[in-house]
Amino acid sequence: EKELENMQMLAQLQADGVILMTNTGKYSQMYEKFSMPVVFVDRRLEEMERAGIVEADHYAGGKLAAEHLIACGCRKITCIRGPQELSSGRKRYEGYCEVCRQHGIGERFVDGSYHYEDGGRAAEEVLRRYPDTDGIIAGNDMTAVSVYKMLRKKGYRVPEDIQLIGFDGVKLGRFLTPELTTVAQPIAEMGKCAVQMILKTVQQVAHESEKRFPVTLIQGETTKSKR
Repeated sequence: EKELENMQMLAQLQADGVILMTNTGKYSQMYEKFSMPVVFVDRRLEEMERAGIVEADHYAGGKLAAEHLIACGCRKITCIRGPQELSSGRKRYEGYCEVCRQHGIGERFVDGSYHYEDGGRAAEEVLRRYPDTDGIIAGNDMTAVSVYKMLRKKGYRVPEDIQLIGFDGVKLGRFLTPELTTVAQPIAEMGKCAVQMILKTVQQVAHESEKRFPVTLIQGETTKSKR
């Protein structure tokens, strides 16, 4: 509801356009009522035909995370998957599943969110449902930090007992000790691209309405050296 209030305010102020990072597709039809250009960053709402989309390659990111853990010796990898109603959470999980199939490893998951507070709960569920887990893929870096804290609280060593990888590449992961291994999105470039889409739409300059950016693995200290 807060998102819609902000949209209404921007429409009243005659803003040239709006860039949105939304955690839900609940209000997508209502977004369509606004005449201003809309660009979604890191989310894909299929029903929003007029909106621009700037996103990372989440499917490749899910594969990259799983492949890295396997290369580091993990064979019991549990995915704390992001919300499946969001394209980011869905595609990352699909990438993880593809790698599991390629290596003959069983898929294991618990449902999570992108909120820090949910990471600890999800970690407890992982330990309860899959006590032999040796690698965890967190939904994003925020939840990964919370997962790490819960693992330490339960007496697990990272990465000696359980290896951990996040997603996004935000600065928070660098402040963790040990430093978080993560799949990084080019956040600054994605933001610039979203702004350019708005400007070109306003100027009526032809441009692509969708842009997907590659992701990269940043090796930290929450995973072991590759074997």
